[in-house]
Amino acid sequence: MQTSAAQIEQPRSSQPALPIPPQSAPPQEPEITAPDLGGIQAASRNFYTQIHFARTALKDPTLLSPDRKHLYSNVGYGLLGQIIEGITGQPYGDYCGTTIMAPAGATSAQIGGPMWATGGFGGWTITASDYARFVMYWYAADRPWVKTPQNYPLDRDSGMGLSVRNFYYDGRHMFYHSGLWQNNKQSRQIGALFLASTTGTVFVANWQGNLPPEAYNDLRQSITAVLH
Repeated sequence: MQTSAAQIEQPRSSQPALPIPPQSAPPQEPEITAPDLGGIQAASRNFYTQIHFARTALKDPTLLSPDRKHLYSNVGYGLLGQIIEGITGQPYGDYCGTTIMAPAGATSAQIGGPMWATGGFGGWTITASDYARFVMYWYAADRPWVKTPQNYPLDRDSGMGLSVRNFYYDGRHMFYHSGLWQNNKQSRQIGALFLASTTGTVFVANWQGNLPPEAYNDLRQSITAVLH
């Protein structure tokens, strides 16, 4: 198993706000319908391509129910990737690389590697140090969605909001996200975790190799106890 990690303390400084408005003032965007989700970066006809994933989800009536509840799924990431392509007219990776990764200094980030075709729901590759830069930039302590996450899309039961989980530990606001691909092929056994505190300290680790899901919680709880 190959593992790399980065723990960096960030100076407190003002950062430009990510252009995501509070939930009370949703952006006025053009309606994107299923036929408009064009194949700008469609790869092989495989379910685990971003476009096929999104199209399949839109055709599943069980996903279009008016009933709402929290259920973790990568479907939203696949749909978001296609919506970004439909609105911008650019490949998902190119647009996000320019507008999200580059401002954070995450120059190694790209849609690439063995899972590249998954795009928005698993296609990114990035070094641990650049992952830390990404987290420090977009989840800095003075970001409004970090200071007042309740003003943004947030599931209060799970703590999930803006793709990260929010929680409090020892009087501190903490947030984290983790992910894994478990596969029989070693090249597709990938995992990552970031954990950040509003004190400005970030811990990031990524690795190649399968880990049991409970190991993620053990790692997160261990780092939470010492992150200041």
